[in-house]
Amino acid sequence: MKVLILGLLLVFNTGCVDWGFSSSKRPQKSRLTFEREVSRKNQLSQVEYDLNLDLTGEKKFLGKTEIRFFLKEKVDLTLDFTGGGVQSLVINDQKIKTDDQFYIFLSKENLKVGRNTVFVEYTHSYSNNGEGLYRYIDPKDNKVYLYTQFEPYQANQMFPCFDQPNLKARFNLRVKVPESWEVVSTVRELEKINTDKFAEWIFPTSPKISTYTFSLHAGDYHVWESEAETKNHKIPLRLMARQSLVPYIDSEEWFDLTKKGFSFFESYFGYPYPYIKYDQVIVPDFNFGAMENVAAVTFNEDRFVSKGEKTREEKRKLAGTLLHEMAHMWFGNLVTMEWWNDLWLNESFATYSAYVALQNATDFDESWAAFNTRKTEAYLLDQSENTHPIAVEHSSSTDQAFANFDSITYSKGASALKQLSFLLGKDYEKGLKLYFSRYAGENTQLKDFISVMTEASGRDLKKWDERWLKKAMHNQVEVYFQCRNNKVFNFELYQTGTKDYPTLRTHKTKLTLLRPFGGILKRWRTKTIEYSGERTLVKSLLGEPCPSIAYPNDGDYDFVKVIFDKKSLREIKNNLVNIEDPFLRSLIWNDLWIMVVDKRLDLDEYLELVEYNGLNEVRPDVLTKIWNTVDEVFRFYYPNQGKDWSLQRTVWIKYFEQTALSKIAEHQDNLELQKIWFSNLIKIAESEEVLNLLVQTLKNRATTMQLSFLANQDQRWEILLALSSNGYQGAQDLIELELKKDGSKRSQLTSLMAKASLPQIENKQNYFKKITQDFDKSSFGEMKAIMSGLFPGNQTELHKEFVEPFYKTLKHLTKGAGTSYSTEFIEKMAPIFCDMKSGQRLQDYIEAEKKLSFPVVKSLKSALNLNEVCRGIRSKLKLKNQHQAL
Repeated sequence: MKVLILGLLLVFNTGCVDWGFSSSKRPQKSRLTFEREVSRKNQLSQVEYDLNLDLTGEKKFLGKTEIRFFLKEKVDLTLDFTGGGVQSLVINDQKIKTDDQFYIFLSKENLKVGRNTVFVEYTHSYSNNGEGLYRYIDPKDNKVYLYTQFEPYQANQMFPCFDQPNLKARFNLRVKVPESWEVVSTVRELEKINTDKFAEWIFPTSPKISTYTFSLHAGDYHVWESEAETKNHKIPLRLMARQSLVPYIDSEEWFDLTKKGFSFFESYFGYPYPYIKYDQVIVPDFNFGAMENVAAVTFNEDRFVSKGEKTREEKRKLAGTLLHEMAHMWFGNLVTMEWWNDLWLNESFATYSAYVALQNATDFDESWAAFNTRKTEAYLLDQSENTHPIAVEHSSSTDQAFANFDSITYSKGASALKQLSFLLGKDYEKGLKLYFSRYAGENTQLKDFISVMTEASGRDLKKWDERWLKKAMHNQVEVYFQCRNNKVFNFELYQTGTKDYPTLRTHKTKLTLLRPFGGILKRWRTKTIEYSGERTLVKSLLGEPCPSIAYPNDGDYDFVKVIFDKKSLREIKNNLVNIEDPFLRSLIWNDLWIMVVDKRLDLDEYLELVEYNGLNEVRPDVLTKIWNTVDEVFRFYYPNQGKDWSLQRTVWIKYFEQTALSKIAEHQDNLELQKIWFSNLIKIAESEEVLNLLVQTLKNRATTMQLSFLANQDQRWEILLALSSNGYQGAQDLIELELKKDGSKRSQLTSLMAKASLPQIENKQNYFKKITQDFDKSSFGEMKAIMSGLFPGNQTELHKEFVEPFYKTLKHLTKGAGTSYSTEFIEKMAPIFCDMKSGQRLQDYIEAEKKLSFPVVKSLKSALNLNEVCRGIRSKLKLKNQHQAL
C-alpha cells in the first residue's frame, strides 16, 4: 500500500501520465477515489462553470451547465454527476449519447489538448436526504425553502462537475425562481429580471473556489441586513430564516457576534476577509450543525433557534459555531486542503481558531472549559478501534473522507494546535500570517503548514509532526510525588502509551499544586514544563509544601489522559466542589468521567462524587457538564434489568429527582440556575410523582414546582418526550393537544419523536417499517426524528424484538438510502445491550458483509465499541456489588 501511495504522489507532483481511465473502469458508485482525483488534477486546469437553473418545478429542477477547462493531454475523463437525467450532452460541439448513472463519461476521442467545452442539459429531483439541493415546504404557511449541502462530495448531485477540492473553479450563475423568492450564492446578484410571476437572478463571476464550498439557497427567506466595519474594509452582512421563525430570532445577537468575529480574525490571521459579502442562512432539516459555504454559511435552525429565552450555554454554542464557520473562510475556503486526507487543515484549525476567538473576542470566559468537554469524546474515540491519526496518511475515497468527520479530526486536531500554539508562543500566530500570505487561493498539504511553522519559529518540528499528527492514540500522564515533613522531596511525571500505540510525545504543560486556604483549594504553585520519555523529574518543585492535589494539565494545553495519584484522588473525592477555579473543576470532572469509561471508577463511586461535590455546583457550565453525564449514566450505562439492579437504579433516580425539585425551589432568585435544574429534572424524570408534576407544568401551573417562569415551547416538548418514553397514561392525547397549539415544523418533528417513543410493540413496528421501507417518502428530518425516539434507554426489552429486523434491513438500507441515512440508522438503532451476545452479533455482521462502505463499517464498529465500553462499566459495578455482598 505504501508503495502505491508513493507512486501516486510522484505522479501527482510530476504529471504527464496517461492513466487511460475509461467508462468501464470507473465503478458505478457515488464516490470519488484518490487515484481518480490525482489523475484529473494532473490533466485539468482553468476550470469554469456556467450554471443555468430553473427551480420553478415542485418535484424536479432543470439545469444547463457549461464546463470549460484546459486539458494537458488527450485522456478519458469523467464528470461527476449523481442521480440526474441527462437530456443532452455536447462535447466540443459534438452531441454525445450517455446513460451513465454516477458520472458522465468524456471520451478522449471527443476531447482535445488545450481548451475544451462541455455542455450538459439535465433534470434532477430535489433532495429529500439533506444532500445536494434540498427543498422544504413549511407546514405552517406552505412557503418553500431550498438550500444546498455539498461537502464532501455532493455538488455533483446538483450539477455535473469535477467534484474535488483541488480543482478550484470560477462560477457564473443564472437562476429562475418564483418572483417573491430570495436567491443566495457565493457573490451578490448582478441583476434580477422579473417576468410574469417569475424572476431570473443573474450573478457575476465568483472567485476561484472548490466545488464543495459553492452554494445556492433560494426561497421566501426573511432577510435582515447589517454591515461589519473592520480596519481593512466594510463587509455587507445578511441573516436569513424562514418567515415563520422571524419572532424567535435575535438578529442583533447574530450580527454582533459576526462583527466581533471579523475584527478578531482579520487581526489574528493577518489577512483581510477574502470575499465581498457575508450571508448566514438558517435552514430546516439540516444534517449538520452548520456549513461554511463561501460567503453563504448555512446553520441548523433546530440547534440555533430557541422558542424561549436562550440560556447562556445556548448562546455560547451559537457563538462558537458562528465563529467556527467564519474561520473556515480562511481555513478551508481561501486556503483549501489538497485532498480529504488533510481534512484536519480545515476542521482542526476552524475549531481551535473559533475557541481562541470565543475566549478573546466575546464575554464567554468559560470557552476553554466548553472545549474540554468536547475533547472527552475525542479521547474515547481515540482509544477505540476507530482511532486514526489527525493527519490521515491516505484517504482512499470520498467515502472514507465522510467517515473522518469525527471528534479526532475536530477536537483532537484542535487540541494538537492548542499544544503547538503553547509550544511556539507568539511564533504560532506569526506562522498563521505567513501561511495565508503564501498560500492564499491555493491548495495545501500537511507539509506546507509544517514548513511555514518551522520557518516562523525556527524550531525543527519534524518529530512533533510525526508524533502528534501522524500517529494515532494519546498518552497517559501520572503524577507521583512524595513528601517528608510536609515538604516535597520527590516529584515525577510518568508518561505511558499502549501496547499497540507505544509512541511517547514531547508535551508542554502547566503543572499545578493546590493547597487549602480557609476551606478553599487554591493554586499554590504553577510551573510551565516540558516532559518527554517515560519519566520526568520535576526538580523545581522539590522543597515546596506538600500539595493536596497535583494536576498536570492546568489550562488544558495538552491532549493527554490524566491518571490521578492516590492522594490527589482522595482529596478530589472529598473536596472537588471546594476547588476555587471553575475551569479546573470542569477539567477534573471530565477526567473522572473518563476514569468511569476506563473502569478505574465504578458508576456508584461516580454518582457518589456527584452527590457530594456536584449537586452544590453553582457555575452553570460546570453543573450542566456534570448533569449531562448523570443523564448518560441512567439513559444507557446503569442496568435497568434484574430485580436488584432495578431497585438500586430506582433509589438513585428518586434521589436525583428530589434533589432537582429542591434545587428548583432553592434557586427562585437565580433564573438561569433554576432553568438548568428544571431541565435536569425533565432528563431524570421517571417516577409517577414527578411525571404528574410535569403534566401540571404543561397546564401552566408553574407554582406546582415553585418555578419562577412558565415553560416555553421547547421545554414543553421536552416534557412530552419524557412522558411518552416513560409510557405515561394519556401521553398520546397530550401530544396531539400540543400539536394543535403549535403546528410548526419543529413541533411536528418532535411529536414524531415522542410518538415513536410510546412503549407499545405495535407502535414500534409501525414506525420501524416507516424508517426502513418508506424512508424515501418523507424527509430525512422526519426519519431522524423517528429514529431518535424509537428506542430510548428504558425500553431495552422492546428494542430486543427488533434485533433480527435491524440486521435484515441494514443491507437493504445501505444500498438504497445512502450513506448519511445508513450511518444515522446505525447510530440510533443498533441493537447494543451491553452484553457479549450483542457484541458478537455486531462483530459477525461486520466480518460477513464485505461490501459495506467505509462510513457504514465505521459506524458499526462505533456501536461495537460502545457495547464493549458499557459491558466493561457494568462488569465493574457488578464485581463491586458481589464483593459487598460477600
